[in-house]
Amino acid sequence: MLLSGIWQEITEAVINNLILENRYQLILDGLKTTLIITVFAAVAGTVLGGLICWMRMGRNRIAGGFAKAYIDIMRGTPATHIAKTLAVMP
Repeated sequence: MLLSGIWQEITEAVINNLILENRYQLILDGLKTTLIITVFAAVAGTVLGGLICWMRMGRNRIAGGFAKAYIDIMRGTPATHIAKTLAVMP
């Protein structure tokens, strides 16, 4: 019996906060922003990866050396450290 009372309170809170006060629109706006960032990151990552691959496989030794150094640095750096570094860059 106590469990059904808790579920009823949760249901009322969700209805009051999300639906009646139109806060679901905030969630939808956040979802839209997340999808935009995700698509942009996927496209940018694919383009950057293709460029680095092209540089590495090309005949230009300077570009190949830069690409090799970039690959070695990225391969040896934990993703969390990269994310922290990018987060504090202006």
